[in-house]
Amino acid sequence: MKKKLLVTICSFTILGVSIPVYAGGVTGVEVKKDDSEKYGTISDFDYDIEGSTVKLHGYDGKCKVLEILPTYNIDGTDYATDLSDFQVGIGNSYVESIIFQEGITEIYDAIFNSCDVQKVFFPKSMENVTDKALSYLSPKENGDLIQIYYAGTQDDWGNIFTEYKRTKVEDSEFGEEMGESIADKLNEMMGSKYDSSEFEYYFSASPDDLKTE
Repeated sequence: MKKKLLVTICSFTILGVSIPVYAGGVTGVEVKKDDSEKYGTISDFDYDIEGSTVKLHGYDGKCKVLEILPTYNIDGTDYATDLSDFQVGIGNSYVESIIFQEGITEIYDAIFNSCDVQKVFFPKSMENVTDKALSYLSPKENGDLIQIYYAGTQDDWGNIFTEYKRTKVEDSEFGEEMGESIADKLNEMMGSKYDSSEFEYYFSASPDDLKTE
């Protein structure tokens, strides 16, 4: 199966929407978990600290299984994790599995754009996952399906898994909204559409189901 090369509005300038440039990670980080080097540390992320939150933008590390925590301790202060524009695929081809730990409530719809992720764990704390977010995931040519693990029940998943509502280009306002609607239209033209036959789901799952030795 061909790898989808998808458009993301944050990767180019379109109709006045420019790309922000982010600084690298801050040193002096206190690591919470003994196995953090195996599953990712805050120093491997591109991020900004905004008030009481740490806004993640991209991941520069080499972990195959990436664990994202709801809070990170940076220089002795705890910051809540903000994934509102985080994309794991930007400049990274190592991550094959991603674990969103309990406490994460939302993700950026384009979080999986151009990534190689094959397995995802969602915690029960997730409030919404759209079909658009999953549409960026592509199975490898070996015939294996994308595996979605969810801590809640199948009924719980049905309550949070929703259809993405795309704004038509002609109905969008000039600026960022129009840029996003154009990107959405181009992605659909390039085959970015959720196909349930490419996925298999596991409910009442644990993060340990994705962790490997």
